[in-house]
Amino acid sequence: MWRRHWALITAISVLPGGLHAATTCPDSGIAPPAEVTLAAAASGADDVAVLVKNSDCDEVTIDAIDSDTPGETRINASYVDIEVVESYPAVESLWLWNNKIKTFKAVGTSVIEIDITSNQLTSLDGLEFPSSCLELTLDLNKLTSTKASNFPGSLQKLYLRKNSIESLAKFRFSSKLQQLYINGNQQLTTLEGAVFPDSLQYMECSDCRITEIVGVTFPSSLTKIHHICQFVSSQQQHRFLWQLEFQRKLYDRLRH
Repeated sequence: MWRRHWALITAISVLPGGLHAATTCPDSGIAPPAEVTLAAAASGADDVAVLVKNSDCDEVTIDAIDSDTPGETRINASYVDIEVVESYPAVESLWLWNNKIKTFKAVGTSVIEIDITSNQLTSLDGLEFPSSCLELTLDLNKLTSTKASNFPGSLQKLYLRKNSIESLAKFRFSSKLQQLYINGNQQLTTLEGAVFPDSLQYMECSDCRITEIVGVTFPSSLTKIHHICQFVSSQQQHRFLWQLEFQRKLYDRLRH
């Protein structure tokens, strides 16, 4: 009887994932994930992130590199099928191109630039960006609209190029937004109902199909709208846009 009991204990102890299986992955310190996950290092290092590929804790480290701004660092975790951004080190820039991101958790206050180009996003539900983010790129996704809570309050530059946006009426932009890029949204035919913040200075909308801007009030801070054509506007809006075009031509002439 004693031998049988000892054999049973021995068998259990050697089973994969048995009683002594780790409850967290060693490098990232997170619970074994069901989806490909990006996380900060469990060590707390500011110069490395950890890609956790599966629930078996298959982990790969991603070293930070210098960003385009001297003294700042970046994690480039592109083309690795990330679905969940659980956490990240204290870097200033995150590049996450060509992944499958569905969840993004706001962590820390160091990140000022986030690039989630080409992630097949249809909405921003499940994505929470840190309040420190000043520049957000969501190009080449399939976004149609957003909610008021989707953009951090400090955001200054927003890139929404080549999505599937049909209307800006439900967009609620940051009150500090200065530059807005909506190029290539060919379903966008009207600016009706759009509410632009008083801080907006520049808007780029080439390769859209805007034919009317009825019911839109442009902020006085707006100094340039690039490539709005074939529009129908009120007399007041037409005068405003003409003044912007005149200022642009005068600036170009003086510069050369």
